[in-house]
Amino acid sequence: MIDKPIRLILPLIWAVSVLVGAPTRAGAQTDPSRLEGFHDNAQDKTVFRVLEMAHESIDIEIYEMADQDVRRLIRQALHHQPRPIRVRIIKEPNPVGEKCHYFKDISEDDDDDCKDQKALVREVRASAGGKFVPFKKAELCGGYGRCFEHGKLILIDGRHALLSTGNFNSTSLCNLSRDPGKCNRDFSYVISDPEEVGVLTEIFERDLSGAYYDLLPLLARSKRLTVSPYSLDPLVRFIKQAKRSVRIENQYLQDPEINAALIEVSARKKNPVKVYATVSSLCSFGPPRALSKDAKNMFKAFEDARISLHFFTAQMHVGGKPGYLHAKAIVIDDTHAWLGSVNGSVTATSANREFGIFFHNPPDVKKLVEILDKDYKDERSDQSLEETLGCTNDYESKPRMRREKDEP
Repeated sequence: MIDKPIRLILPLIWAVSVLVGAPTRAGAQTDPSRLEGFHDNAQDKTVFRVLEMAHESIDIEIYEMADQDVRRLIRQALHHQPRPIRVRIIKEPNPVGEKCHYFKDISEDDDDDCKDQKALVREVRASAGGKFVPFKKAELCGGYGRCFEHGKLILIDGRHALLSTGNFNSTSLCNLSRDPGKCNRDFSYVISDPEEVGVLTEIFERDLSGAYYDLLPLLARSKRLTVSPYSLDPLVRFIKQAKRSVRIENQYLQDPEINAALIEVSARKKNPVKVYATVSSLCSFGPPRALSKDAKNMFKAFEDARISLHFFTAQMHVGGKPGYLHAKAIVIDDTHAWLGSVNGSVTATSANREFGIFFHNPPDVKKLVEILDKDYKDERSDQSLEETLGCTNDYESKPRMRREKDEP
């Protein structure tokens, strides 16, 4: 139960959030076709622009959603005139390290921002057709004991979809108006293809219901989408198709089958493929502990296969802020690409709910290649295991970075 003083302050919190610095709905007139394709989250405020496009409905499936401007735009949709926009949200109930638990009652121990996040749940649920529900893990994870709703998906008016590598937090969106202490390297992709959007819409509707269903027949209708827990096979096949090069960025590479595919193509005796791999610095979360046996074996196998791992450090700025590599993207032969929410872990490929998409439009692939290549070649990256274990390129610029929570 919420006591009377807290009940009285909730309308005030909402009013301030709408009136102070709220984005306008001018973006609602944006031609959706102009947003089609690849976007760098640090440069293109695509999540905000997509939310502003809505006229009828906004459906969101997300791991974390703490950015205040995202909440403002959702509230604007709820109060849109002449007709409110229907909003439905599925959220991971227990993100790793998240301090504000959306689905618990507001308490006096919550700070103002947490109270506002929890207030949004009630406002969406009270709106016409609105729903705001936790992802039902027991029913939707296919029997896995540990899984997360880790995907990042927005559906607009049932006709457009945004898939992102990053959460809807100020760091992943590089929302400088909120002055984040760091900006993540993250990407988004917008599609309007009726077949692909239709598949994503049906997955959202099934996930919203919270009842078990067979995901595979839906995925069989799509040529471009990857959805966990069935992301592993298409990603492994994609890597093995490479003839000249593989460029890959990810928070980390721990899935043994993904790593085996990278090693296989790089170690081919005939026509070996050059693998350019960038992962987040081992010092991103503080001084690393002693490497596990599995980690040592992985680094040794990459070295034996002539795969040179580079490590994304805090000295590599994104949007003018110390950077953190949170993106998940693969490009083969500089012609075909994939991006999504899938980290390099067994949980991500084979247990979680994750979303990803393949694309080969030359301008989009070129933009992604340029970013991946720039990160890989950056002189401020750590370019050996010994260098990243030393933490020099992280701690000289910033003594200790706040722990990144998005780790499934």
